[in-house]
Amino acid sequence: MSKLLGIDWGEKKTGLAISDELQMLAKPLQTMDSFNLSTLEKIIEEENIEKIIVGRPRNMDGSLGPQAKKVSFFVSKLEKKIKLPIIYEDETNTTNIVKSMLIKEGLDPRKNKDLIDKKSAQLILQGYIDENIK
Repeated sequence: MSKLLGIDWGEKKTGLAISDELQMLAKPLQTMDSFNLSTLEKIIEEENIEKIIVGRPRNMDGSLGPQAKKVSFFVSKLEKKIKLPIIYEDETNTTNIVKSMLIKEGLDPRKNKDLIDKKSAQLILQGYIDENIK
């Protein structure tokens, strides 16, 4: 069975997470430079990815703000290179949730930015799995 790839896009760094083959569990994969599409292409091929889940933030009123538009721009570039379904998943507050988790684990979020990015991608992907995969 194929896997899912979760993406937490940022202007400088992007966190990636991957599902297991049963598409039940997401795990952090890596953090990469945000517009390094060749890295994504390699992961998609090597990991047999069938679908990409991209986090897109919403404002508290549910509308899409400036950051969501930047994510949409990234997705438009990705769609030109990669012919897989790309689905948006709400990522509102994922970074803050991950920072709180790190603090509880005794880690300093300021010293673990790469970990925040890929764990945010994990939360985005797991949220999609929990809501959509039966």
